[in-house]
Amino acid sequence: QYITYTYTCSKMSNQQVALLIHAIFQTDKMALTVETFCRVFLRVLVFLPIITFCQVLSDMDQPGGPAPPTIPTLSVTVEHSFDQGRAQTFTHRGTISWKTMRSTSGAYLQTTPLSERDRDRLKALADAGGFYRIRVPNKFGGIGDSTDYVSTLVRADLLYNSCLSDVITLNIDMLGHIIGVAMATVPEGCEGDEVETFDLSFFNTTVEIAQPAPGPVPETQAYIQKLEQERAEKEKGQPQEQRSFFAKYWMYILPIVLFLILSPGQPEGGQGGGGQG
Repeated sequence: QYITYTYTCSKMSNQQVALLIHAIFQTDKMALTVETFCRVFLRVLVFLPIITFCQVLSDMDQPGGPAPPTIPTLSVTVEHSFDQGRAQTFTHRGTISWKTMRSTSGAYLQTTPLSERDRDRLKALADAGGFYRIRVPNKFGGIGDSTDYVSTLVRADLLYNSCLSDVITLNIDMLGHIIGVAMATVPEGCEGDEVETFDLSFFNTTVEIAQPAPGPVPETQAYIQKLEQERAEKEKGQPQEQRSFFAKYWMYILPIVLFLILSPGQPEGGQGGGGQG
């Protein structure tokens, strides 16, 4: 290729040779550019699956979809009383909370332990054979200023001997109102026979939520089908019941009519002969 360029340049002028050299360099530059582009393109093709795979792994690490909605927590305040007689003074005991209206269990939270005075009052109430009482507002989130409560009681000695281990059951209606509360003690709440008063600081409470059980639902569709079937049978048999008397007994009436039509009458001569004699 160099010999060919030399032979060609020997027969050309200086200006033509300069133009030819410029064209040769431009061609080599273009070839170099195309070669570089091809190399870069091949490298992209090689690394493109790797980049795509890394992107897929990154998307898998991220949580898909929107964040799950937060479930509202329902709560109610529990108050208790250590007094005897009708005059009862209730103080804060703790809080019961549960997640949804369909929950069957809840959580009990007691932020402060029983004071020494309350422990002594419980001990005195148990020795006297009295009753320990609790109450809760009949609406969620109710506090002490509410006047609508549901209450229950349990023997104080049973609660004392169980080391404050009890089960509280809330009965809730379809509207979300608390219509009743029940309380029971756990006999095996204490270890050993002796109960120390200073150990009675926190309640070991289990919370149960009693929801209204749905009653039996009538089979409406089957009942409607039964009514339609009875109506169809009644309409089918209705034309037979509305037939006339002749339509029902024509097979008996027709022979009698034919007999009366075809039977001969009495002769007139018999009547005349009797008159002449």
